[in-house]
Amino acid sequence: GCKLLSESCPETNVPLVLTLDGHMYSVGNDAYYEKDESGGLRRMGCAYPAPSAPSAPKSSGRRVPSPGPAVASHASGSN
Repeated sequence: GCKLLSESCPETNVPLVLTLDGHMYSVGNDAYYEKDESGGLRRMGCAYPAPSAPSAPKSSGRRVPSPGPAVASHASGSN
């Protein structure tokens, strides 16, 4: 997933994350930031999609049988 950065959003003070495509993102205000010429953070004008949570690992296609219901084994017989 994303990497937590030491820099915080200048608007919400929430730590920024580095997305997989290399953009700094604030979950506090759903905005992207970049460094300006002086090294400060500037909100980007373009809208990138919000980073998604990592997806679950893909299934191999094999199904593992689930155990059936527990069955009590009773000896039947007459006394």
